[in-house]
Amino acid sequence: MTTTSHQLQATDAVGSDTSQQFDVPLQVANEFPVSSVYNAFLSERGGTQISTANTLFWGKPLYPTSGTTYFTTTEFEAAANNANPGDVIFLGDGTYPQDSMTITANGQQFNPIIIASANIHGANLSGAKITVNGNYVLVMGFTETYYECNGDDVTVAYAYYDGGGSTGPWFIADGQRNRLCYSTFTNRTVGGQYFSVVSTTPIPQYARIDHNHFLNHWGPTGA
Repeated sequence: MTTTSHQLQATDAVGSDTSQQFDVPLQVANEFPVSSVYNAFLSERGGTQISTANTLFWGKPLYPTSGTTYFTTTEFEAAANNANPGDVIFLGDGTYPQDSMTITANGQQFNPIIIASANIHGANLSGAKITVNGNYVLVMGFTETYYECNGDDVTVAYAYYDGGGSTGPWFIADGQRNRLCYSTFTNRTVGGQYFSVVSTTPIPQYARIDHNHFLNHWGPTGA
């Protein structure tokens, strides 16, 4: 058990030093990981535990350093939909028209398809939506983009949205084990939703929203 030491400084009624040092147990993340708490809760509620080997759900995604880059949304979408497990498809930096895209290709649990901005926050999609109908897909680094995750095991990471008058939701989970992480959403000037778990059949379960930053928003907002 890790502890942290504290010094309590004090004097008694006659001015003598009665200070004492004491140790306080400090529970650190690697001793009590989130996955243990989550899976313990699932067991208590009769749910299915999610293996810690599922890095799409539990891990911090590493930004890709190599892949194939495209410079139109039409070519990028076509390449993403013809991708094989493990492929990395980049959209080059720049501001693009508001062209929404639908991704249907499937990765594998330990070999997802990655679609990403060539440089983090470099590709601005001008408020378009990326819909992911495939499974085991990792979407990374886009700016000014909505996300609808209809497939299972879809993770969105390192997104950035400067909201303005957008009412959202900016992230929709409609599959199993969908995740939004390490992203920033800021400057919304109207009320609305950040994210939504859609009530469909089968009911989406195990959505995870973690390590995100929501700031500088006006008025009532929520999930």
